[in-house]
Amino acid sequence: MELTPNQERLLASIHADLREFAGRHFSYGKCPEKTQTLAANDGLVRCDALRWLNLPVTPSNRVKANRELKKLAVAGLIELHASRGCRNTHCSLSKIGERVAKTLKEGVFK
Repeated sequence: MELTPNQERLLASIHADLREFAGRHFSYGKCPEKTQTLAANDGLVRCDALRWLNLPVTPSNRVKANRELKKLAVAGLIELHASRGCRNTHCSLSKIGERVAKTLKEGVFK
């Protein structure tokens, strides 16, 4: 599968957020990202596709970003996790997605 620039950016950003939050240490009650840190330690990051794609918050951009995430999930590069079965709140990289993200990371943010 050939990835679009948006899909490449999403993969690299998910990988970067996982690395950032998983490496944090916090003392209870003092870290506002405590739940994100705990989720990252389990291999999950909160879905924030608009930030990852650097798009303004509009309904059409939200749909566009979610479609890109779903395409990555269908390709087997990420896994989407729903909260209470209603909407995707977190995502994680599959083993293949992690390998692809590591190779992409250097060139995507230039």
